[in-house]
Amino acid sequence: MMKWTYSIKNKITAAGLLFLVLGLVIFSNYNERNKSAEINSTISSMYKDRLIVESYIFMYSQKFQQIIELIDNEDVELSRQQNGINQLLTEAKALNLSYEQTKLTDQEALNFYEFVALCEDIQLQTNSGNLLLAKQSAKEASGILQVLSSIQVTEARMQMSSIDKLFNMTSIYSQFELVILVIIGLIIQGLIFASGTLRVKPLNTQANLN
Repeated sequence: MMKWTYSIKNKITAAGLLFLVLGLVIFSNYNERNKSAEINSTISSMYKDRLIVESYIFMYSQKFQQIIELIDNEDVELSRQQNGINQLLTEAKALNLSYEQTKLTDQEALNFYEFVALCEDIQLQTNSGNLLLAKQSAKEASGILQVLSSIQVTEARMQMSSIDKLFNMTSIYSQFELVILVIIGLIIQGLIFASGTLRVKPLNTQANLN
C-alpha cells in the first residue's frame, strides 16, 4: 500500500513539473515577443528620429552655406540676393515641419526652436535689406546645426547600447531557461523510473493438494 501511494505521489509530482515546463515555455514566448517588439521599436526610432534627422541637418547645412555665399557675393544685386535667400529659407522651413514631427529630446528641442527663431530673423533682416545681420544669424544657425548633429550621434549610441543590452538579456534568459528545463527533465525522468520500480509484487501462493 505504501509503495502504491509513493508511486502515485511521483506521478503527481511529474505532472506538476510538466505543467511548470509548459508555463516556462509560455512565459518564454511572451517574454521574447516583448523583447522583440522593444528591439524593433528602438531600431525604428533610431532610423526615424536619428538617421533621417541627420539627413535633414545635412540639407540644412547646405542651404545655410548657400545663404552665406550668396550674401558674400557682391556681384549679385540686392533684390536677387533677397529672392535667393527667401527661396532657401522657404525650403528650410519645409524641413522644419518634418524635423518637428520626430521625437525630440529636451536639449534637442531647445536648440531646434532656437534654430527656427534664427530662420525667422534671417528672413526679417533679409527683407529689410540688412544682409550683414542676416549673415550673422545664418552663421549662428549653422553653429546650432553642429550641436543638433552631435545630439543625433549621442542618442544613436545610447540606442545602440540599449539594443545590445536587450540582446544580452534575451541570451542570458534563454540559457537560464535551457538549464532549468534540463534539470526539470532529469527530475521527471527520475520520477518515472522510480515509479516503474515500485510495483507491488504478487504474493506467492501454494496450493495444498491433499
